[in-house]
Amino acid sequence: MGATSFVDEGVTYQPVRDFAKDNQWHLVEIPLSEFSSFRSPEPFNDGNYFSFLSGDNPGANIAMDAIFIYGDVNANSIGEAAANSRLDAIVTNNVVTFVGTNGNAVELYNVQGILVKTLAEPIIGVDELASGLYIAKSGSATAKFVIK
Repeated sequence: MGATSFVDEGVTYQPVRDFAKDNQWHLVEIPLSEFSSFRSPEPFNDGNYFSFLSGDNPGANIAMDAIFIYGDVNANSIGEAAANSRLDAIVTNNVVTFVGTNGNAVELYNVQGILVKTLAEPIIGVDELASGLYIAKSGSATAKFVIK
């Protein structure tokens, strides 16, 4: 991940995705088909591993909270209609990730119905929210979640 390629042991690695380095959480989606072109260096070529490389940027830090592997929904299917009407909030220790936004912004409301925050990306750090019950809305779909 990043903006530039790098060379390791004679192999040139191209970046898969780039994102803003602004100390905020970002959702980065990478199709599984892109993983088939990667060559795992020794000693990791004997199994399935997920790793991050900093390229020519020694000492770079990356914080990762969760990896979700999910299937894509075929267009014009019954599953797509169901997916369009469902929003899930997945709460971990560090972030809340919203699945089912279909590219729409996510609006977060407190239990009194007051708009707390609007998210351009479907992810937010839990430290940005006070403890309590929240209602998320994206398009016509809603989800409830709790921050402890």
